[in-house]
Formats: sequence, structure tokens, C-alpha cells
Amino acid sequence: MKADLLVDFGIYFLFSVGCILLLWRNIELLIQRFRLRHRLNVSVRQKRKMPPVIENYIQLIFESFSKEQTAYLFIISECMIFILSYILSYRNFGPIKALVIAVISFLMPVLFLFTRLEKKRTKASFEGISLCSELLRQYKMCGLNMYEAIEKTVKAEGDYAVSSKWLARLLMRLRSACGPLELRDALARFEYSYQTSWAHMLTQCIRIALEDGSDVSKGIAHIASELKDAEALIEKRKVLNSEASRMTLFMVPIMYVSCMVIAVLYLGVSPSHIIVNQLLNPTGYLLFLLSAFLFLVNMLLVSVVSGYRLDY
Repeated sequence: MKADLLVDFGIYFLFSVGCILLLWRNIELLIQRFRLRHRLNVSVRQKRKMPPVIENYIQLIFESFSKEQTAYLFIISECMIFILSYILSYRNFGPIKALVIAVISFLMPVLFLFTRLEKKRTKASFEGISLCSELLRQYKMCGLNMYEAIEKTVKAEGDYAVSSKWLARLLMRLRSACGPLELRDALARFEYSYQTSWAHMLTQCIRIALEDGSDVSKGIAHIASELKDAEALIEKRKVLNSEASRMTLFMVPIMYVSCMVIAVLYLGVSPSHIIVNQLLNPTGYLLFLLSAFLFLVNMLLVSVVSGYRLDY
């Protein structure tokens, strides 16, 4: 009886070892996939631990520059501006006021990037009809293959210059994505570039087509149709405010430089004395920072008020 059990156990053992050796490659791939998915989940948790302010700041910078090296260079420059502003302000105002001035100096380039991105968003929002129409055409021509459709839409170079760059960046991120989490992260960054409802719907259509392989041609066609109706409505209620934009952009710097020129030509103040009073004098330096900050804020407000996005 014991001999029969040992024989049965040996047969089952050899059979199991043979199955493991035969299927070892597939088992190894499953283990690697499990490890990779666990690593991606850990990285996503670490990203979520990041404060929202810092996350939005990093996302704004990386969406403002096409190359990551330029984005890192901008972050380093921001740190240098903060340190230099703190050192110059500490000499004139003390530690607390110097910290406030350094933070304001740090935020000035960020406001500039935000204003620049908002202008791009406004322009890109009106490219939705051309983008969706071309993407839908390429999607049908490529046999419902979204990867090929995106690639050919980028190469088509239609009437969507800003969207073409963002779509090319999305394609690069999709090709380097290792799983569904990174794929959704790439699509979320693409949607962040627009911040519109139609971009959110288009992103969801692209995600469904990439993950499930479902036919989303009707969804993209519906987005293009809704954008045409929205464009007709927004043209009726769009109020142009180009005079305020031009006055803010051109007149304020011209008036500032004109005051300097008048002080040199008619008041007899030397240029070196003006620079010293403007940057090394506490009152002049504070007034300069306040004027620059209010100028950027004014530019931001004018761009937000006068810029209408095509949305629905």
C-alpha cells in the first residue's frame, strides 16, 4: 500500500515538474507582469502623495515646454531667481519681507507660463473641429486602429497647429507607456493641455479605443458636430477687447521706459543713479517688483476676460 502511494506520488511529482519545465517561459512572463504591475501601482501611489499645488506646478511646466531638458532648466532658473531675490531683498528689508518678495519673484515666471498656456488653450479650443474631423477620417481609413490614426493625424498637418504638437507629444507618451495606468496618465496630461469639455470627451473616446478596441467613430463624429454648433453660438456672443490688450501689452512698458528717458534728459538724473535707486534702494526695488507683478496679473486678467474657448 505504501509502495503504491510512493509510486503515485512519484508519477504526479514528475508530471508536475514536466509541466513546470514545459510552461516555464509563460510562468516567468506572468511573474514579470505581476512585478511590473506592482511597481506601477507603487509609483502611482507615490505620485498621489504629492501635494496638489506642486503637482499642478510641475504639470504646468512640463506642458509649457516641448523638451524635458528645457523644463528642468526652467525649474533650476526659478530656484536661482528665488535665491537671488531673497539675497537682494534681505539686504534691504529683512528676512520676512525678503521671503515674501522672493516668493512673488518666483511666481512671476509661473504667471507668465500660465498666461501663455491659456492663450494656447484658447487657440487650440477652436481647432477641435479640424482635429476631430481629421482624426475621425484617419481612424476609419486605418481600420479603427487608434494608434495609426493618431500618427497619421499628426503627419497630416491640418488646420490644428497647436493641437498637432500636443497630439504628437501624446503619441510619444502612449508608445512608451508600460500599462493601462501610464496610458491613462498620458491621456490625462493631454486633456490637461486643453481643459475643455470636448477634449475630455475626445480623451475618453481615445482611451476606450486603445484599451478595448471598441469602435468610437460615432463618439468622435458627435463631438465634431457639437463643436460646429458651439462655434456658431460663440461667434454671436464674443466681444472683442483688443484695445485693452494692446494698451496693457505695449503702453505700460513704453510708459515705464519713457519715464526713465524723461528723468535722464530733462531732470538730469544719470542712468547709473536710476539703476541704483531702482534695484538697490529698498523703496525703488519694492516699487519695481510691485509694478512687474501687477503688470503680469493685469495681462493674465485681460487674457482671461478677452479669451473665449470653444467649448460645450
